[in-house]
Amino acid sequence: MDHLTDYARWMENVPFGSDISDLDAMILCYLTYADLAPLPGRGITLRDAVAAMEERDIHCLIASDDPLFSSRVRMIAAGRRFGDLTISDLVDERDDEKGIQFSATVFRSPYWSFIAFRGTDQSLVGWREDFIMSFTVMPSQVRAAEYAREWIDGGKWYMGGHSKGGNLALYAACAIGEDKRALVERVYLLDSPGLCPEALEGTGVDPDAAWDRLVRIIPEYDVVGGLFAPRVPREIVVRSDYRGLMQHDMASWGVDHGSLLEAPEQDPVSLMIGEATGKWLDGVDRQAREEFVDSLFDQLGKGGKKTLRDVSSEGLLGYESIVIGMLRKREGKKALGRFPLKESLARFEERLGKKLRRLLRVRESILQCFGLILLGAVFTLVNERLLETSAGIFLTVLAVGQDILTARRLIKKRAVLKEQSPYVALSLFVTALVLCMLFKENAAFLLGSIGVSACLWVMGFHCFGIFTGRKKQGFYRWIRLPEAIVLFYFGAAFLTVSHAEAGAYVYTLGAIMVLDGLARLVRILLGDVLRR
Repeated sequence: MDHLTDYARWMENVPFGSDISDLDAMILCYLTYADLAPLPGRGITLRDAVAAMEERDIHCLIASDDPLFSSRVRMIAAGRRFGDLTISDLVDERDDEKGIQFSATVFRSPYWSFIAFRGTDQSLVGWREDFIMSFTVMPSQVRAAEYAREWIDGGKWYMGGHSKGGNLALYAACAIGEDKRALVERVYLLDSPGLCPEALEGTGVDPDAAWDRLVRIIPEYDVVGGLFAPRVPREIVVRSDYRGLMQHDMASWGVDHGSLLEAPEQDPVSLMIGEATGKWLDGVDRQAREEFVDSLFDQLGKGGKKTLRDVSSEGLLGYESIVIGMLRKREGKKALGRFPLKESLARFEERLGKKLRRLLRVRESILQCFGLILLGAVFTLVNERLLETSAGIFLTVLAVGQDILTARRLIKKRAVLKEQSPYVALSLFVTALVLCMLFKENAAFLLGSIGVSACLWVMGFHCFGIFTGRKKQGFYRWIRLPEAIVLFYFGAAFLTVSHAEAGAYVYTLGAIMVLDGLARLVRILLGDVLRR
């Protein structure tokens, strides 16, 4: 699967024109995670800004342990397309006292300008902002609107961001006023949450003011972007080569011939999580949300912790203490107790159930076909001693296993035979069958014949039940009738056949099983043509 950096390499010598693509916007938003501040000068190119940092690695502020981030940024900046862009007005602010984490950059070409907002970094103050957006306007949202008003002045403009950065772009586009907004061509929301209507009450900001300019891009497994999802005229679900929540990383999103590699639909598990979270927020009022967030981040920040790395440094014990601390507080219990777990699981079954059950049925049917073919091949390749050998192996394994289990129970229960008498009796019975098989002539053959007959009759009744059932299965149903007749016949034959004739019956049954398995396999692989 190709990715953003592959697109940058393909287009490195193609200069920008009057418009940008979705992938161009994504790369510009991706670059905001590079710690380029402070810039060595005002209005320098991206190439020069990156070259000025040759003496140190360019860390990714959302995942500072990403070993490829620095090389990706240098590769993007080395090409003509992105390297010639001018970087200006880079702002990087974090204030724990004011509760704000904000960063924005303006990328300029001769034809347009792009305001890219950075998403959440590793700081706890940044993550706290992500949570408080559910009940109030974030300080960084107000700062984003101020930034956009300050720099948007004539010409063609774009805005966007990844994760919280897209949320800031959305708020800024809605809050800057109609005159400034008219200059904004598109606003890119890259797996970004929308605006909480309750938080905007009394602010005069309309969450739908910029809806006709929005482009929403989310991965298959989308959770973050599903929160307060805005109304958009254009939405793209993109494939990722990561799994689960890790698909939030833009670097994992697929590219196909210069466009995004689109997925047919969202992952049903992520939809279930999104719906459950939405219902949970609906069931918790704004005051309870605020108390919950205060309680959570009080626990996260204990001991002077400032970043997620500080929190994770304590391992599982650190997370356990956070959960315990939350549950000790009334607001934590109240908020967590309203999570609709039962309803979410039911919804998950509704969404995923049919698709999953069908998939499992197909796989199970294919495995059954191969099992039938393999068993039939075994029947055709062995002689009449198959019944004796299989019966002997089966009973011996059963007897040894039952004796071991009985002995363990007697030892554990201090040899109270009266309480364990059913297990002792079963053990003695199976052992007696094995001894009979060893010393009684043709006993193994007789036991094997009985076992095979019983299995064939059970299979015959199963086929006959499908034939007589009410469920319509087309031609497939009528095939079951001759199968049932053959199984009943061979089941009866194995009870009466002599030792000398058993080989022919075993061979014939094996051939029928192989043919039946092949026929079923062909039917499945051809997409149930006969049934339809």
